[in-house]
Amino acid sequence: MHVVNAGDGRHAHPTQGLLDMYTIRHYKKDFANLTVAIVGDVLHSRVARSDIHALTTLGCAEVRVVGPKTLVPGDLRDMGVRVCHDMNEGVKDADVVIMLRLQNERMSGAMLPSAGEYFKSYGLTEEVLAHAKPDAIVMRHAASGAPHFLARHLPTPIINAGDGTHEHPTQALLDARTIRHRTGHIEGRRVAIIGDIPHSRVARSNVALLNTPGAEGVLVGSFFTSPSALSTSTPNCPICCPCRICTASVIARERESSPSPRWR
Repeated sequence: MHVVNAGDGRHAHPTQGLLDMYTIRHYKKDFANLTVAIVGDVLHSRVARSDIHALTTLGCAEVRVVGPKTLVPGDLRDMGVRVCHDMNEGVKDADVVIMLRLQNERMSGAMLPSAGEYFKSYGLTEEVLAHAKPDAIVMRHAASGAPHFLARHLPTPIINAGDGTHEHPTQALLDARTIRHRTGHIEGRRVAIIGDIPHSRVARSNVALLNTPGAEGVLVGSFFTSPSALSTSTPNCPICCPCRICTASVIARERESSPSPRWR
């Protein structure tokens, strides 16, 4: 059996890292002259590790990590990364800004005063983004609806690589490509989506994408209530359903106790 690492704990997320590199290359063409700022909870982020390895391997001119001292590993400078603890300094003249969510489910102890205080110092606002280059691209944001909000108010291209509990279209596209590569086509396939459906942004995007080319997404999880926003045609079903393809969603504990912030 072929095993594809689509994220393992807090170690690495190579598939998302590759998708990030593909997105950057699509919009910026060449990595040699780019400045990329990775902002947020780098300490607990598996995507950040994969992005850093990929960017340095591809010859990115400067990779910056921006965040509070409690959420930035002390050994990053050894990887050729510039560490910034001031948001304006970190995004100044950046070509790409990658926003990381707070990995609350992987934290132990009090590492931040509060989410509000964190946003004051490291939230991406219009004033902060003005320090980046005029044609900078922004990737990923923790708040539901953030990409749509930013797209309405900023001239900068916004790529939605996951927003809160709302959607994760880039990961869904990668899942669809994997299915097509392994099985030859998506049309007519029955795909089981297993796990924490109510809090999974990937599940929402997967269902929407699978239904478009004529596949069927089946939600599996006896103790989860499927959100009505997904589809009434994809009810919960037993694990023994005749599905040849299964995707497993993580238990998104950081989204269980409190809803994701929402941009209007």
